Amino acid sequence: MDFFQQKKKQQYLILAIVGMVIITAGILFYGNYSKRPSTNYILETKEYKKPIINWEVLEDPALKELQIP
Repeated sequence: MDFFQQKKKQQYLILAIVGMVIITAGILFYGNYSKRPSTNYILETKEYKKPIINWEVLEDPALKELQIP
């Protein structure tokens, strides 16, 4: 290849890369900003039950045998 063919090939590669960047930026922009935020939503709150811990399980004789003296 001579110098002019290499330069023309590089120009095509640069155009292809610029085109891919523009397409990618367009997809990201329209994907993130084209959707209008919905104002018709309701916040729901859940009431959680208080956990109940059964401490009597620790008084089991089998567990007392496992304790390190």
